[in-house]
Amino acid sequence: MNKDKPMMLEHRYFMEQHIRRELKPTEIVHHINGIRDDNRIENLTITTRKNHEHCTLIKQLQKRIKELEQLLEQLNVTTAA
Repeated sequence: MNKDKPMMLEHRYFMEQHIRRELKPTEIVHHINGIRDDNRIENLTITTRKNHEHCTLIKQLQKRIKELEQLLEQLNVTTAA
């Protein structure tokens, strides 16, 4: 490995190969399904840091809602939705 060149993250490498150019430092490669080692190109998208944080927050909230719904179901409580 070249000491002068930092190691590239795999998902960034795959995206650069796909779009045939280097990614800008401001471009973030987002794993759509949230699985960080699923680097299939159909699971990757380019976004900004702001949009990435938003997407990540939404996924975390969706996961928590699902957990709470399952807990309510276990407690045999029905929701009004």
